[in-house]
Amino acid sequence: MLSSEDSGSIQNPMKRAMGLPPASDSDMLKVVPSWPASEGEAKMIELLTNNHLEKILDLFDGANRDIRIISPFLSVAMAQRLCDSIRERGLRCAFITRFYIEDMVAKANSIDALEMLLNAGVDLYAVKRLHTKLYLFDHDQAIVGSANFTTGGFKSNIELSLAIGDQPDLLSELSGYFDDMEKKLKAADDGRVTHEMIEKARAIYMNVYRSKQRTNIVSRNYTMFGAALDRFLIQDPDGLVLVVLRVGHEGKGQLLNIGGHILDLDEVIGLLITLDLRAGSRTRL
Repeated sequence: MLSSEDSGSIQNPMKRAMGLPPASDSDMLKVVPSWPASEGEAKMIELLTNNHLEKILDLFDGANRDIRIISPFLSVAMAQRLCDSIRERGLRCAFITRFYIEDMVAKANSIDALEMLLNAGVDLYAVKRLHTKLYLFDHDQAIVGSANFTTGGFKSNIELSLAIGDQPDLLSELSGYFDDMEKKLKAADDGRVTHEMIEKARAIYMNVYRSKQRTNIVSRNYTMFGAALDRFLIQDPDGLVLVVLRVGHEGKGQLLNIGGHILDLDEVIGLLITLDLRAGSRTRL
């Protein structure tokens, strides 16, 4: 196992201000050699368990150009740390998340955190059905794993992630994954989070909150903001027909059949979509 001196890890000012202890041999790095490295190269992948927060703060401090993040959930505390870093270092930041009113009601996500990112100049996007957690720094460092961009994800939950550096091919693929999703969201009508979207979501959330205060019952709200990037391939008796499913803000669904036949979809409720294909079957691309 590497010592803290061998690994080059240092206690940064943000850690000291937060009262975090210096990393010890037992809880900082579990370094796992990757596939065989080329001569003269030291390619390493770092296992993150209870040191997620320390690692991402180091990467915030080390970023020189940009930070790109995909996380379904985020908290105000983590959003504040990100905003402080990009302002102090003049970084470009893009953030892809999911934007469901149900998540806000459950306190898994935060409208205030989203607004904080927008006000800091972050390019903010929303996509439905998102589950990816990916953190990219200057195209040469990454974290991928289970942790959402929340205090729980990076400090108190039991999480497992990999911090990746000096892996050009893998980092290029991860960067390409982000860039491809961002390109699609830029092209979608509802892929970019705006202040108007934030205001609409806050009004819906407040209605749900007031209803709970009056009745002590929280009714489910299926309002989802963001782009739907799902595509389905439909097998029917006449052959393969490619269809594109889009879910609107109010839960209304539209099904466009590119093969020449029209299939009707009356309403999409939440994330559970039932299509009666009779003798057919559905496979997601």
